[in-house]
Amino acid sequence: MEQNPTPRPSAPRARRHDELGGLRGALWSIAAACPLALFLDPTPTLSDRTAVTVGALGLGALLVLLGALRLGSSPRQGRSFAGLGVVLVAGVTTSGLLMEPGAAFVTLLAAGAALTRIFPRAPQTVWADAPRDEARGAAFAALACVILGLGVQRSLSSAAVALLAPSLAVGLALRYSFSERNPDLTRRAPAVLGALSVLIAAALAGRSPAGAVAVSTLAPLGALLATRRAEGAAPVLPGVWEVILGDPARVLVATFAAICLTGGVLLSSGPAASGDPVSFLDALFMSVSATCVTGLGVIDVTTAFSGLGRVILLLLIQVGGLGIMTFSAAALTLLGQRLSVRHERTMTGLLGAEGPGHLQAELKRVLGLTFVVEGLGAVALTSLFIQAGDAPGGALWRGVFTSISAFCNAGFALQSDSLVGYQTNPGVLHVVSGLIIFGGLGPAVLLAAPRLVRGGYMSLHARLSWVTAAVLLVLPALFIAGAEWGNALAGLSTSDRVHNAWFQSVTLRTAGFNSIDLTALNPATVLMMILMMFIGGGPGSTAGGIKTTTAAILFLAVIAAVRGQEHAEAFGRRIPTGTVYRAVAITTVGGLVAFVAAVGVLLTQAMPPLVALFEVVSALGTVGLTTGGTSPG
Repeated sequence: MEQNPTPRPSAPRARRHDELGGLRGALWSIAAACPLALFLDPTPTLSDRTAVTVGALGLGALLVLLGALRLGSSPRQGRSFAGLGVVLVAGVTTSGLLMEPGAAFVTLLAAGAALTRIFPRAPQTVWADAPRDEARGAAFAALACVILGLGVQRSLSSAAVALLAPSLAVGLALRYSFSERNPDLTRRAPAVLGALSVLIAAALAGRSPAGAVAVSTLAPLGALLATRRAEGAAPVLPGVWEVILGDPARVLVATFAAICLTGGVLLSSGPAASGDPVSFLDALFMSVSATCVTGLGVIDVTTAFSGLGRVILLLLIQVGGLGIMTFSAAALTLLGQRLSVRHERTMTGLLGAEGPGHLQAELKRVLGLTFVVEGLGAVALTSLFIQAGDAPGGALWRGVFTSISAFCNAGFALQSDSLVGYQTNPGVLHVVSGLIIFGGLGPAVLLAAPRLVRGGYMSLHARLSWVTAAVLLVLPALFIAGAEWGNALAGLSTSDRVHNAWFQSVTLRTAGFNSIDLTALNPATVLMMILMMFIGGGPGSTAGGIKTTTAAILFLAVIAAVRGQEHAEAFGRRIPTGTVYRAVAITTVGGLVAFVAAVGVLLTQAMPPLVALFEVVSALGTVGLTTGGTSPG
């Protein structure tokens, strides 16, 4: 008798529900913490909140809650509800914090993080343990909410609201710990301790709101310990480190954030030159600016930081200038570790290597070229500074710092007026200009220079980079000389006017040094400089901006469209349509970011529109020039 085959279990709707357990738990915590936004405003009482504000925040929390409920039956609809609720809460909260840019930025950052979790780039398609992942998702989100609550605990009410998310997280952890799915009895102790921390925090709320919120951090930590993966069990969902290390982009962002935070802590904890300690916010800004090789500063490097602080700043500039991924690859290579296939592909494109097999040799060439050029620049500048009257020791330190800062296109200087004091010293101006140009071309283009001199074969990328860089150096120099001859350049000799016009053309391409007073420039010159800063330097270089090749491809695409051609061409070679699309996308995204940031600056700062746009593009292109909007003070 033929036996009926065992029916294969179908994938019920509940399994799709399990797949989203972590997100659902996070949404529970976010919905519970939404009322905390009422206390972000400096006013400590709820009576000053309008009914519209309270109603909008309540609607946002309801949408997030509805999104969590709908994830099981309709994931797309649930994500839409949750995303709309997060956007609504963030918009209402930020609109009430226009005079507190720091709090507004943190709010937008938290909302952005939540949206990236709600709408992932590549959703996971694995089956998960719903109660466990739901509890872990709630715990992670609750921990973030508690950290935010530490900054707004101004009253008993705000502390009570800050306890909602950790209470929910520990409740979900208890449900998992005492369920049949979790036979490990040792998981119950952390969850119980988390519940006790919530009760202790509630008892402390009347006396010390800050202490209550601080104690409540133990609740989500206990929830995470209670829901940890069993020893020896295969991971159902990728861990944090696997997620980060699995994508070069995530490695870059995570490493960048860690370096910036470490630099901020070191700069704020180290001795200050003036005796007054540097605030953590200012130190973090300077750390980010140095790592991004931007050069913008809210404090004066010469008066705020001691010698150790300047050394730390220089190390951040070097790491940021060479590229965090380049340093990571170099470290792994020196340790004998092999890069992943994705990392090799990314580094191959960044360094312009012929293939993954040539990556190690190309990496050594790039690092060697960098240190040789910086060393030669330091020697030349040291000699020039000694001739200018500096003591040998001070000239050596100033030469090393300026050389690295110039090659990395950082723009930080050891003089409060940048290089204005050397505007009549053409040797300093042209050595710094040369370092900026070499750093802004990129390693792949710079290493192709011998082939250009010999007339040998050169890739389209390298040839286009060289030609575009030359055009974007000469034309702005002529414009600055013509527009500022009797204005910002007035008072200088004819030769010094030419030297400074050239130097300013070079440095506005993301270097950030200035040898003339930028506040005295004509509006037309400022507008031209904004365009040049937006374009930036070469791909894979220490410069920022949308890159010279992107601008060149857009220009060639426009020429082809005007001529009625179907494809853009350069030097007789066809430019792939996909490359043109990427150039359009990069430029569009850059323009939108600059527009949104400029609007945000104008809403929060009393600043002329042209100055605000200049500061925004200077930061976006990692230039560091300023017309007074972010001057140290």
